[in-house]
Amino acid sequence: MPHHLNYYIMYVNSKGQLLDVHADHVNPTQAQELLHKFNLDWEVKKFPLTFETPFICDNTGRNLRQTNKTDFFGVVRTDNKDCFGAFTNQYETFQNSELAELVLEIADTIGQPISNGQEFKGGRKVMLQVDLNPVKIGDDTITRKATAINSHDGSTSLRWGTTGTTISCANQFSAISKELENSVRHTRNMRDAISRSLRIIENMEQADKSLFEIFSSMTDYKVTQKRVNETINMITGVDVTMGEINARDKYSTRKLNQTQDLVQSIVKEMSYKGQTLWGLFSGVTHYTTHKGGSDRTREESKYVGGLQRLDQKVFNKFATLVA
Repeated sequence: MPHHLNYYIMYVNSKGQLLDVHADHVNPTQAQELLHKFNLDWEVKKFPLTFETPFICDNTGRNLRQTNKTDFFGVVRTDNKDCFGAFTNQYETFQNSELAELVLEIADTIGQPISNGQEFKGGRKVMLQVDLNPVKIGDDTITRKATAINSHDGSTSLRWGTTGTTISCANQFSAISKELENSVRHTRNMRDAISRSLRIIENMEQADKSLFEIFSSMTDYKVTQKRVNETINMITGVDVTMGEINARDKYSTRKLNQTQDLVQSIVKEMSYKGQTLWGLFSGVTHYTTHKGGSDRTREESKYVGGLQRLDQKVFNKFATLVA
């Protein structure tokens, strides 16, 4: 159902006296509809930051306060007044409405619908996704989404790339390699940079094809237990070949629990997909999707954070094996 934006028309006479208030509505733009659907219809604004210092008046001795300007600005979410951070005037905000326009342009370019939108950490990061065509890898069906992420707290640049999800167990993998990764910093020329970068979208399908050719090669690449152990060691730092999975005198309980969770994920996925590099990689992404990090931050971290970097690190390692 369309969401209408209400506004009010105030009628005044020549003396500026209020005569009537008439409520009306307009049909929202496509971007406004999109933001309302995903509860992202709010803005941020820069406010100059000041501080107060006491000083003593020379003849009365009164303790007065003086307001001093700073060179910094606070970025504030306007609907709830939450301050996301302090920045110099060089920092340029990029509104959710602008992100929506960007993603709509991506959607129009590739001819696919927008399927998902979320905010993380109270709106400090926001994300929109566009559906792409699914791809078969062995017995798995991988759905692909073009993903655009923006931050309002300076934690990340405006970024867009692709994300894959294995439907069988909802594994997610952010495939943002150099040729797919588009990143624009929050500076005054960022909008010109975005316009130039959008041309890369035309190459997204070809870049994804190369990515999934690597995935397909993984299904034919047999792995030994030594390779499995090396992968576990690379991720957790625990040498399972030395029986260190229970070495509580050497590692923290948290690290050992992480290692056990990773081993369980790998065993589960490889039991379905065989002793292949694809089975091993699926075990890693099963771990990062369901068990890595904390429940509160896991989803965000899968898109832009430590878990995404872990997926990418393992993928890069495995890609060199099948190259």
